[in-house]
Amino acid sequence: MMSAQTNYPARYYALFDTTATQPTPVTGWIDAWGLSTTDGLPAASTMLPLTSAQWEARAPVGQYVSGSTIVTVPAS
Repeated sequence: MMSAQTNYPARYYALFDTTATQPTPVTGWIDAWGLSTTDGLPAASTMLPLTSAQWEARAPVGQYVSGSTIVTVPAS
């Protein structure tokens, strides 16, 4: 069994719909190293890796993935 650190080297990730037009809402936040198991997680390559600073700045709503960054899209 591979470790979380091997399969998820960035530790922190944002989940989003990879098939949607961007910017697309963040649908979840993952601390892969903090989980008791990574069974069922998508591959790291399908999530947006985050820095520690991005992880600390995350919000439960109102954040989107655009390209390879987290953005806040103003309400229209």
